[in-house]
Amino acid sequence: MPRAIVKHIRRSLSSQISLWVMFISLFFGTLSLIIIFSHARRSIYEVAENKAWQALHTTELIIDNTLNDVEDALHIFHWYVEHDLDHPERFGEVLSRLVESNPNIYGSAIAFEPGFYPQHGIYHEVYAHRSSKDSSLVNVFYNEGNQPYTNQPWYYIPLHQEESVWIDPFVDGENEEKARITAYGIPLHDNNGNTVGILSAAIKMDRFEELVLSMKPFPNSHSAVIGKDGHIMIHPDSTLVSHEKILLDAKDDVNHYAHLAVISMLSGQVGNNNIQVNGEPGYVFYRPFKNAGWSILIVCPKNDIFGAFNVLHRDFIIICISSVLLAGLLCFLICRRQFRPLRRLRKAAYEIAKGNYDDIVEPSPRTDEIGYLQNTFGNMQKSVRMHIDRAEKRSSELAQRNKDLEVTYKLAKEADRIKDAFIQNMTSTIERPVKDICSIIQHCCDNLSQIDEDHCSRMTAEIKQNANATTQMLDQLINVADKKEI
Repeated sequence: MPRAIVKHIRRSLSSQISLWVMFISLFFGTLSLIIIFSHARRSIYEVAENKAWQALHTTELIIDNTLNDVEDALHIFHWYVEHDLDHPERFGEVLSRLVESNPNIYGSAIAFEPGFYPQHGIYHEVYAHRSSKDSSLVNVFYNEGNQPYTNQPWYYIPLHQEESVWIDPFVDGENEEKARITAYGIPLHDNNGNTVGILSAAIKMDRFEELVLSMKPFPNSHSAVIGKDGHIMIHPDSTLVSHEKILLDAKDDVNHYAHLAVISMLSGQVGNNNIQVNGEPGYVFYRPFKNAGWSILIVCPKNDIFGAFNVLHRDFIIICISSVLLAGLLCFLICRRQFRPLRRLRKAAYEIAKGNYDDIVEPSPRTDEIGYLQNTFGNMQKSVRMHIDRAEKRSSELAQRNKDLEVTYKLAKEADRIKDAFIQNMTSTIERPVKDICSIIQHCCDNLSQIDEDHCSRMTAEIKQNANATTQMLDQLINVADKKEI
């Protein structure tokens, strides 16, 4: 079957032109599609990227502004606390005003190094937080040696780092609400510059969780926040939040699909990377918070960005291929119709090659090259037919002349044969009297002395008779030769 198709294509000019048109159309169509869809894909990705960056930037600004408000408020009260270390009884009122004046602060604490105030026991801490029943009410608590706090992250991290720092979220175990909070701590120094305690303010993470989790720039995307050490702070799946350092595997494994993204996020970079989302290709967009050192990110499946594009891409390819095939079919039909005179010429040439000159191609009304070729071929056929007719006529005349010449030749040959026979017969007839004459003359020569007059007269008479007979026969032979009579 394929051989038959190839053979048909090789013998059909319209099929070859149609295939060339299809191949050229397919080539340039494919090239155009590649260029168009490459630009379209890049544009779609840029739009999606800008959408993700805008969502991240907006959320980052809101959270950073909240953190800045807390930092500014805490730095103001930090000055008062450091200049009032001699009056620890005032710290409760200071913390109460701090929490009341800043609605973003969930609670605040002042804690000192063990034994700094011996009169208040080993551990001295003042803690104020909003009431769980009425957030406008602030409850103040004093810890005077009853419960150690030096192992709490909000205390030992800024104390050991000796700088103001935001603490990654943790569960507040100092009140019955057990809320997840993040704290900002500032070291307290005495007049000699020694670190003597920590002033800290806490923010409930549910304020940020609601904001972060509501950020869905794409249908199936989700947002998250990771801490400085790589553990997840905010995530739609609450079970992952409690898994400390869940991303450290990706950080340590250079072959992990998220290794580059995790390294970039932990180093505080802004960027995006390709990752796997539930086994499917996707993207992660991330940027750091200016204050806390955390990173906020958006994880998006690739299909969310390019899903509609892929459907359009597939449909467009199907439409283009169908259009190319339809164009090829139409081209084939048009070429077949336009080249119909060529097929007639091919058939006529085939008949001429077989010796049939009677099938004359009809004149064409077309004025293009094919019409000109058809009309010229028809005129050529007529001219060839005319020359053939003349040649046949001359051939007939020559054949007739050949027949006449053949008859004449046969007659002439027969005449020559008869003449030869006649001459041979006449020669034989003449030979006898001549021999008689020669014999008589020889006899006379031999017997001249013995021959008498009578005998001589008889021999003379015989010689004369034989000479007359020979003369008559020679006259007849010369007469026949002159008149060509037999």
